[in-house]
Amino acid sequence: MNYRIGSQNLNSGLLRFAPGAKVQLHFHNVEEQVTVVEGEAVAIVDGERHVLHPFDTTYVPAGVPHHFMNESNAPMAIHCTYGGTYIEQTFPETGEVRRHGKLPEGPA
Repeated sequence: MNYRIGSQNLNSGLLRFAPGAKVQLHFHNVEEQVTVVEGEAVAIVDGERHVLHPFDTTYVPAGVPHHFMNESNAPMAIHCTYGGTYIEQTFPETGEVRRHGKLPEGPA
């Protein structure tokens, strides 16, 4: 779901992870909710490690460093929902910023 289908304040997507795959440590400009839909996920949220199973969910406030990984030998998938249609994903290690979604409109 995203702004292309009319969303005003949400963006979401499904991420699939092969065994051993991970998303590097990052944070967002908006809050994020993540639900495991397949397999076993490891989430590191603000330095705290959590092992998650199907239908377990996390809440990550805006600006909080986190990452998800698949340490198992089976596929893993997560569904992510963001509290906005414009998402910045900042990687502290490199300073890289990835931008997704609808850019905010400037002043009129």
